[in-house]
Amino acid sequence: MVAMYNHQQWITDTGIGGKPRSSLLKSLDRCVARLSPNNPSINEIKDALVAFNAWADAKLQKGSVGLLPNLQPPANARDANGAFSRLLAQLYLAYLYADPVEFLTNYTLNEAGQSVSSVQTLLAYSEASEQHAGVIAPAPWRNRLRITSVSLANGLAQEPVDVFNVRMIKASEAVNYASIESAYLPTNVEFMTTGKLSGCCFAAYREGSTVFVAHIQPRHNQSGVALKAAIDANGSFDTRSLDGVRTFGVGDYGVAGGGGMGGYAMVIGVRRRDSWELYGQDLGLNTNGPPVKVVRIV
Repeated sequence: MVAMYNHQQWITDTGIGGKPRSSLLKSLDRCVARLSPNNPSINEIKDALVAFNAWADAKLQKGSVGLLPNLQPPANARDANGAFSRLLAQLYLAYLYADPVEFLTNYTLNEAGQSVSSVQTLLAYSEASEQHAGVIAPAPWRNRLRITSVSLANGLAQEPVDVFNVRMIKASEAVNYASIESAYLPTNVEFMTTGKLSGCCFAAYREGSTVFVAHIQPRHNQSGVALKAAIDANGSFDTRSLDGVRTFGVGDYGVAGGGGMGGYAMVIGVRRRDSWELYGQDLGLNTNGPPVKVVRIV
């Protein structure tokens, strides 16, 4: 469930200094008022994003919020109490939940993997908040969603989100392809995250309503292409069927013949209608995107 900003709280939080609200901000206000409190519709989300971007772009075009050399906007242009940063993060999470393929086609995801596979409360924010100390930043930065455990150093608000994090099995760990260590996705969260793939292979297996997953790093001196081939040929989770294991690795993302890591990708899980859907976002050879394509894994 993605909870949205309460309209009255939004008005209070964005009424900085008692300044009159511009027509574009009033348009955004109306969109916030129409958002359903939990899991808004795709049309409500898109309308709010159009209004948000119109307001932010107008701020930039006026020149009064031009970026300083260190990529920080002037103090009077910053999102002083985090309201705009938090709203944008909420809209992105709601969009990801409502239509994963469309969101992943148009927005770059950046997840920071954690060291254990478990349910965790992470933080979501537009990378504009991280890079520019506020969301009044050029659209390429605004169009990136980061999910991580690291708080913003500038103190801006982030949106807490409960996820199931899938740890990466490191190159230094022993792996038996016929019995790969896996985690099963729980039913008490709506998102699954894992670290960025850069040569790694993500494997998944659906058994009834349960989905088992693993994120494997190539062994030392092993290419990403060879890792995926080994898992496709021999991989299974414990005693589960070999034929049922689906993989997303180099060749599905990046450039299979490119040598080295082969490219970059993100994997995200969304639990909708009581069922997990897993997607791979191919970032090609650019770690910061934009997305090249989206692949349904299971």
